[in-house]
Amino acid sequence: MIKKFYSLLCFPLLLVLFSCSGGLKKEYSLLKQSGLSQEELVTAISDFDKAHYRFFDSKLDLGVFSLVQLDYEKAFSYFNRALALLDSGEKCSKAQRALLYSSLSTVYISRKDIYKAQDFAKKAWECGREGKVYGFLYGRILYSTGDNETALQVFDKTYKKYPQNLDKDSRRTYMYLLADMGLYERCIELIQLNAGQGDYFENFGTFASEIFERIGDIEQAVYYSYLEYLFRKSKENLSDDEFLKNLDLLESALQKEGVAKGGTAIRQIRALLSKKDELVPCGENFISKYIWYQQKIQLNELTLDDYKEFARLEPYFCKLVEFYQTLLVQSEKFLTTNNPAVKKMLKDKIRQLGGKYE
Repeated sequence: MIKKFYSLLCFPLLLVLFSCSGGLKKEYSLLKQSGLSQEELVTAISDFDKAHYRFFDSKLDLGVFSLVQLDYEKAFSYFNRALALLDSGEKCSKAQRALLYSSLSTVYISRKDIYKAQDFAKKAWECGREGKVYGFLYGRILYSTGDNETALQVFDKTYKKYPQNLDKDSRRTYMYLLADMGLYERCIELIQLNAGQGDYFENFGTFASEIFERIGDIEQAVYYSYLEYLFRKSKENLSDDEFLKNLDLLESALQKEGVAKGGTAIRQIRALLSKKDELVPCGENFISKYIWYQQKIQLNELTLDDYKEFARLEPYFCKLVEFYQTLLVQSEKFLTTNNPAVKKMLKDKIRQLGGKYE
């Protein structure tokens, strides 16, 4: 079973401006629209809340603000007071109720009480269409407790309705869930989406390689295996010779099985790491293109157009320090008299990723 539990981070929460009408609600609405700074507004809402201890909206808003600030204890206090009002018969909108339940779920996650977190996430999910926006939170919790079938239903429904809300933690969980359920083609769609957004995480290349191997796409499996090697090499002292040896073993095993696949990927990687005077044609795969341009650099054949095309691979390699180091070194050839801002940006990126430059 391919399964890895990722910490359930806060679902993105915002200080929601709910429509208010009549009496205290109108006064509270005007307060929130008064143009105060965030700090001043929170203080004003806190004062308002103290003066109106049975007012629901201010408790929910103060709880959400505390949660965004990662002050879980204060958030928990406000949310429990808001929940007590609901239990005593106070009314609120479905959107407010769903926000309260999902927020309490997040607080319980921080307390490592996964079953109470699941209970409140389910309550949020069941708040009509207003609660479905919190489906990714609920789905991640279900997956962490091993309820894969229900988790898949929740993920599928939420992704169909709110694909734009698929944050990176939910995307990772969804990938592992689809793999666990044997839905490899759908898993690959998310792998490619993940790669296109540059969200490399530990063992991502290995995971992707295994999934491609399971559907018989050895070529892509080899490329993603090399992607894993690239990122590990940027942090560890790894040997190209060792990787080449493993590549030879793989090729030998494929030949014994009569599998004539993986040839272009193996040839490309071998030519690059062995520093051969051979420019192996590349395919459409972004890893293949990366190798192609690295080969051209190695053979001193990179042109200005090549440099520009190589730079366009940034979304895939935005977490790989060697990518920016290569761009910086090659910029000396192609950007000698102009674009100082580009060089500064490259140096800044290298520093951010913990790398060095000459």
